[in-house]
Amino acid sequence: MIAESLATGGIVAVALGAIELAKASMAKRRNGSVDVLLKAQDRTMRDLMTETRNQTDTLTEILTIIKMERGQR
Repeated sequence: MIAESLATGGIVAVALGAIELAKASMAKRRNGSVDVLLKAQDRTMRDLMTETRNQTDTLTEILTIIKMERGQR
């Protein structure tokens, strides 16, 4: 239950980050600096994906520990 909540929270965080990037992209596009923002946006999305993978790995480890503890009871 806790791990599922953490996973959902991670997914929501990535989605919110993507929305913020889209908002910033639209604002910058109006100002004519699309190229610079797209380079920054690509880097930021890559960072978000890496963070999501790391969180998934951590959640997998937590689930494994919980399953092992339940098996010992």
